[in-house]
Amino acid sequence: MHIIFFHGQESGPDGGKIRALASLATDLSCTYESVDYRDLPDHPDKRVERLMARISACDDDIILVGSSVVY
Repeated sequence: MHIIFFHGQESGPDGGKIRALASLATDLSCTYESVDYRDLPDHPDKRVERLMARISACDDDIILVGSSVVY
């Protein structure tokens, strides 16, 4: 099982939530990654394209975990 973390617009690939979830993933013997979207803050379509490329490149079952805050 491979977990892909999708961070929010104002976060990054190594934020506190992702670090906590990465620890749980390790405990469950899952591989994981956190794709970096910081260079695309105002381009949701390009963020999705990058995510889909990572999903397509994976040979394992995937769990997608997202986090965002709306103000």
